[in-house]
Amino acid sequence: KVSVASYTTTAASHILGVSKTGNVAINLHSGSVGGFGQVLVIKDEVSSRSGVITISASVPAGNFSIESNGYYELSGTMPAINLYTDGTNWFVY
Repeated sequence: KVSVASYTTTAASHILGVSKTGNVAINLHSGSVGGFGQVLVIKDEVSSRSGVITISASVPAGNFSIESNGYYELSGTMPAINLYTDGTNWFVY
């Protein structure tokens, strides 16, 4: 459960349910930490969010990306995203 405004994933992270209201920042770990093929699911559990969930490729800063970008935003009604890593970068599937 992600119940704080800023959360950093680890190699042990697999399914994250975001229950914190308002804006939330989720900082992804480098794909090299989790290794090739690690899968991560992020699901918004708030039915009427007043803000966005920002998923950031930032730990360590500048060394990897999400879909060739530094961040990815989830908005709308209870969105979800599935991510996998090639051992360096993260991709949406």
